[in-house]
Amino acid sequence: MKRFFPALCAATTMLCSCDANFTTSVSETKAVDTAMHSMPTISGKHCYVFAGAKDTIRMTVTVNDKQASGSLSYKLSEKDRNEGRFEGTMSGDTLFADYHFQSEGVQSVREVAFILSDSKAVEAYGALVVTNEGTRFSDRRALSADHSFTLSKENCTEE
Repeated sequence: MKRFFPALCAATTMLCSCDANFTTSVSETKAVDTAMHSMPTISGKHCYVFAGAKDTIRMTVTVNDKQASGSLSYKLSEKDRNEGRFEGTMSGDTLFADYHFQSEGVQSVREVAFILSDSKAVEAYGALVVTNEGTRFSDRRALSADHSFTLSKENCTEE
C-alpha cells in the first residue's frame, strides 16, 4: 500500500498538469460527433470566407438534399496555395467531401469536413490515411473542429 499511494499521487499530478488544449480537443470532438447527428442541414448556395492578416480561405458550397458540391481555396502564409472543387454529402450539419485540388502543379484528392451553418463554416480535422482514392479520414467520428480558421458567411458573387 505504501508504494501504491505515491504512484497514484504522481499519476494524478501528471493528469492534472496536462495541457488544457487536450481537454478542448476532446470536447470539440464530442461537439463534431453530436453535430453530425442532431443539427438540421442547410440547403441552397452558401459562400464563406476567412480573411486573416496573411491567410485566406474561401468556400462556395451548394447543398441539394444531402448532396453537396462547390469550390474551395486555401492561401495560407508560408504554405503552398491550393484550390479546387469538391463533391460530397451532408450528415446533419457536417459536410464530408472529396476535395480535388492542385498544389505545386500536382493534382491531389483529400477528404475534407466542414461544420456548416447559416452564418459560418468550421473545418474539422482528424487522423488521415492514404488510399488509392486519395487521403481520407481514418475515423470520421474522431474529428476535431479548428476554430482558429472559422469562415464567415458572405454574399455569393457569380462565378
